[in-house]
Amino acid sequence: MPWTKTKFVVLPNEVLCHIFDYLTVVDIIRSFSHFKLRYNDLIRFYVKQIDLTINWKGNRQELKWISDIIQILKVDRYRIHLLSDYQFPTLNSLHLVNVFKWNKIISNMNLKSLSLWFDDNHLSSYDPGKIPRTIVRFFSNIIHNSNSFHENFIQMSISIGSMMDLIEIIERTPNIENLSVTFAYHFDHIGSIRKSFDLTHFDSSPWKFDRLKKLKKISFTTKDVKSKESNNEYLPFNQIEIFIEQCCPDETILKRISIKFDRIKYSNDIWSTINRYKNIFDRFDFYGSFIVYDEDLTHVKIASNDKFDYHTEGDISSYPYHFYIHIYSLPFTFDKLYGFSSCDELSSRTSYISVRHLYFTETHLHDRCLSFEFLSKRMPYLISIDCIAPFNHASANNKIIPALIIDHGIFHHVNDLRFKSYCCDKYCDCQNVLPQLITRMPNLRSLTTFDDAFLRSNNLLPHITQLNLSEWDFKSFDILIQHLPQLTILALSDIKPYIGELSRTVSSLFIKFPSLKLLSFQCSPDRSNERIPYRKMIQESLATAQNMNSHLRHLTLDLECGGIVFYLEN
Repeated sequence: MPWTKTKFVVLPNEVLCHIFDYLTVVDIIRSFSHFKLRYNDLIRFYVKQIDLTINWKGNRQELKWISDIIQILKVDRYRIHLLSDYQFPTLNSLHLVNVFKWNKIISNMNLKSLSLWFDDNHLSSYDPGKIPRTIVRFFSNIIHNSNSFHENFIQMSISIGSMMDLIEIIERTPNIENLSVTFAYHFDHIGSIRKSFDLTHFDSSPWKFDRLKKLKKISFTTKDVKSKESNNEYLPFNQIEIFIEQCCPDETILKRISIKFDRIKYSNDIWSTINRYKNIFDRFDFYGSFIVYDEDLTHVKIASNDKFDYHTEGDISSYPYHFYIHIYSLPFTFDKLYGFSSCDELSSRTSYISVRHLYFTETHLHDRCLSFEFLSKRMPYLISIDCIAPFNHASANNKIIPALIIDHGIFHHVNDLRFKSYCCDKYCDCQNVLPQLITRMPNLRSLTTFDDAFLRSNNLLPHITQLNLSEWDFKSFDILIQHLPQLTILALSDIKPYIGELSRTVSSLFIKFPSLKLLSFQCSPDRSNERIPYRKMIQESLATAQNMNSHLRHLTLDLECGGIVFYLEN
């Protein structure tokens, strides 16, 4: 059958919109705008959302051309000035990243949805102002004063310090329909002591307000545990149970409950309640990683349960205090999976196709290995992988642990990889793992590692635009420039030993990396009285760098986020 050619200009709008789905907003504007009036109209119909964070690659003319049609906008502290530089008259949804004085910024906006997102080292809002009453959907990962909330909310994703915080908030939000709650603190020994007054008050307080009669969906999530020293062993599960029983409507209205707990203490009472919820509600999704000691294993009966499945993390015989059992409801619906070591450790009866973010275990595995085998098939839609190999084959105690295993599977959707290996044996196969992984991730954009083995290969990596390299000697950046020519964000280790070279380093990197927009360093003065001299030296380095090259006249310094950040404002 002979091929027929179709002129591009005769393609219907529906086909062009499908083409737009694979392009960025900037690509769409530069490729199609001002070419035909029809395309201009189609672009202005199609483009409703834009991301103006540090990765924005457009110019001021392009932004001005579409600013009046944007309905959904994301912007960070480094581009926040664009909100005052341009008018966004149709904006109804705003996502702010690390913007502290947010209330003043949104006071004159007619927003329906607001999202406030901050780095992990920030726990509560610096802005005590009230959230405008036009906003009905609110999302934030830090604690806000209960007085900020109002009765117009129908959807909230909030962070709380204790269940009493939640009680005070819902007293002001009786019309809420969709509620997502994340605890801001770990419930470890320190956390349980810190919150003891709130917990006691919660258990004894006589509640005098009506149930949340419109609530259709609720979720509870503990703070993720990112170190072996932290846990949520003292989670007040009884308070969550009381809240569901006394504050929420019955199952005829409340149709969906989602609960995700990280490293809580296993008990028969908790497990009994989880089973009961699974039988009562139309949709009950549960994921819990439990601290299980040897004597508790006899009470955990999951294998024959067709409503739940599990996998184990760690080795209870060798390291009983770092052994966890991950139990989850079926079907598995969560986008994150924790405590992974290999697909062989997962149940064959469970589909993990919903997983987008995978976290390998950091616990000791004794004689078992970490493996990527079959992973691209079991979890084909992964977009981020976090893998820390905790063993060192240079140590005699770890000789029996196999190196990480990789097959030929391709991770088509992974754009974010965090990989750290503690193996110091330069002849070990571990040294080849990261370069092999990168070749199997064609759409990788962000890489975090302290392993520079990938820079010793002959492969250029133009697709990687963000690099967090936590160990670097600052002697030469030529190898970085050679392998990663399209870097836009570069995060490096502690600058303190090289503080005298800061201005030269900064100017050199911004000039040699033409796409670089943000450069950050760690900085940890040994004593508090060192902070002022360091700040002065850093500010002097900024002035020196600005004077070294006209390209850097818009270079700006930010010292508010716990590190040293240089970024180009325009």
